[in-house]
Amino acid sequence: MYVGEELDAGFAIASCIGAISAYGLFYYFIPHTLNEMVDSLNLKGEDTIVLGDLALFMQQSKLLIVFIMLAVILIPTFIFSSLHMKMLHIALHIGAVLINFVLCLSVVSRFDIDALEKKEHFKNLCKMGLTNKEVKKISYKEGNGFYIVLWIFAGIYILSIACTFLIRASIDLGLVGIVLLEFIVPYGMAEFIVYLKKRGQNYELHGN
Repeated sequence: MYVGEELDAGFAIASCIGAISAYGLFYYFIPHTLNEMVDSLNLKGEDTIVLGDLALFMQQSKLLIVFIMLAVILIPTFIFSSLHMKMLHIALHIGAVLINFVLCLSVVSRFDIDALEKKEHFKNLCKMGLTNKEVKKISYKEGNGFYIVLWIFAGIYILSIACTFLIRASIDLGLVGIVLLEFIVPYGMAEFIVYLKKRGQNYELHGN
C-alpha cells in the first residue's frame, strides 16, 4: 500500500495477510508469552490465574479473532478507496456498522460460553479460599485483558491504513474519525455488555 502507484480496493487483498499475522499473534504468540510470564515472573496468585484464563480464551476464540481482523483490514480499505462512488461509499458505511455489530454480538456470545465453561473453575477458586470480590476481579480482568489486546491490534491496523490514504490520497480526517467510531462504538458497547454479564454471573455464582 505504501509503494504502489495507486490506492484502490485491490490493496485489501494483499493486506489480508495481516489477518494471518493476527491469527498467529492471538493463537500462538500472545498465549505463549502469557504462559511464559506465568512461569518466569514472580506474580501474585490472582494475576497468574488471570493470565492463564486469558491465554486459553484467546486460543479458543482464534476463528472469531480472524473474522474481526479481516473486518478491521477490509472495511476501512474499501471505504477509503470508494470516495468517488457515492452510493457504494454509503453502502459500505452501513455494512461496516452491521458487520461490526454482528461480530460484537459474537464476542459477547463467546464470553457467555466461556462463563459456562468456567462455572466449576470459579467454584473451585472459592473452595480454595478466594473471596467473592477476588473471584469477580479475576473474571473482570480476563474480559478487560482481551479487549485491551484487541483495541491495540485493531487500532494499529486501522491507523496504518488510514495514514496511508491520508498521505497518498488526501482523504479527509473526518472520514477517518467516522471509520474509527464505526469500530469503537460497537466494540465499546460489547465490552460494557460483557462487564454487566460477568457482574451478573458472578453474583449468581457466589452471592452478593
